[in-house]
Amino acid sequence: MLLSAVLLLSSAAAEETLFSLLEKNLDARGGYAAWKAIETVRMTGTMAGGEAGQVPVVMEIKRPNLLRFEFQLLGQQVVQGFDGSSGWRLLSDGVSATVEDMTAVQTAEFSRTADFEGPLLDWREKAYSLRYLGIDESEGRNHLIEITRPDGEMLNVYLDPETYLTTLEQVFASSEDAVPKQETRLTAYREVEGIALPFSFAISFPVTGVDQQLTLSSVELNVPLSGSRFSRPNVDLD
Repeated sequence: MLLSAVLLLSSAAAEETLFSLLEKNLDARGGYAAWKAIETVRMTGTMAGGEAGQVPVVMEIKRPNLLRFEFQLLGQQVVQGFDGSSGWRLLSDGVSATVEDMTAVQTAEFSRTADFEGPLLDWREKAYSLRYLGIDESEGRNHLIEITRPDGEMLNVYLDPETYLTTLEQVFASSEDAVPKQETRLTAYREVEGIALPFSFAISFPVTGVDQQLTLSSVELNVPLSGSRFSRPNVDLD
């Protein structure tokens, strides 16, 4: 009986801490109303990784979950899109163009990225399950929140103990995986129209050993974006 009472109190304390952290994180990011006022996002910057060096990139996101990612690579224009249910990729050399379907793994990644609010905002509406795991000493005493998505995929979110902003996200295929399939470190936060956004993303894929660095130069909010920009093109770009 005593053990049950202690466990109950411990669980209640963890839940109270979780809700407090979620509130502080939201306040640090600019507040609920500010995020809900955003309908579109355009991010411009460079992606580094691999033999191509630094590549200019443009990412556009539109509610509810549309995403377009465009860059030039080795003389080809590459456009990747997510229309809310499926992913596609267009390759063009200026003379001819081909369009192909993304893999299921790539489509799932784009679906996650299209949620520009992040997993902590409206987590109940997204049917996520959250659990506070305490302070992680190996990550600068950051607070660690575990998220389970409806499909079984798990996400670890680390919050800075002073700013309460996200510093690291780890994606696991399931709760049984010990090694994350993707890690993203978020730094260089700036304020854009009242909300805090990271401008530097160090992305790694521990299983394959691939590392990428996304550095943003500008972020524009509520820019006019047609829904057709996210639809699978026939051949030509619009």
